[in-house]
Amino acid sequence: MLGEFRRGQIVDLPVVFVSNVTGALIDPVNPTVEISHYEGTTEIIDLAETPLVKIATRPVGFFTYEFTIPSTFILDETYYVRWRGKDPNSACTDPDVVENHFKVVNGSSTSISNCCCLTPRFNRC
Repeated sequence: MLGEFRRGQIVDLPVVFVSNVTGALIDPVNPTVEISHYEGTTEIIDLAETPLVKIATRPVGFFTYEFTIPSTFILDETYYVRWRGKDPNSACTDPDVVENHFKVVNGSSTSISNCCCLTPRFNRC
């Protein structure tokens, strides 16, 4: 779990990409982030696939997206973050997907935390 966040809170959604082909940090092809939640069995896309931002002060492989939790996000709801990117060293044609989640809580919660980096490991085809 990435953490619990308040409406209006600015959160950093960082990710580090590592190739399973070479084991090295990589800058993937077309890295994106997406956020969704579910209403019953229906997936609601809250943030359509959006390009990630390369962290210029970090080495190859480090990306982020700064996101403000909208006031319309539902309290106590679980939201899913999906990072996507294609390993340039892989023969796979589809991007790999890594997912984690966060919960939206009211402003009086004492368990609010910042998210930590994920390290997606790209799979071989």
